[in-house]
Amino acid sequence: MKYFKDARAEFKKVVWPTPKETTNNTIVVLIMCALAAVAIFGMDSLFGLLNGLLFHQVS
Repeated sequence: MKYFKDARAEFKKVVWPTPKETTNNTIVVLIMCALAAVAIFGMDSLFGLLNGLLFHQVS
């Protein structure tokens, strides 16, 4: 029983984010995910192009 009382006391100490902070943080995460996806796509395309130019086999 002491465990649950201690857990409840710890939950009271938690500082929960406001809805505005949650929205802002969500937007930042989505933007960073989109930027990372674009960067990875760009690098993959560049390496694919370089691979095609360097190792193109004539049949």
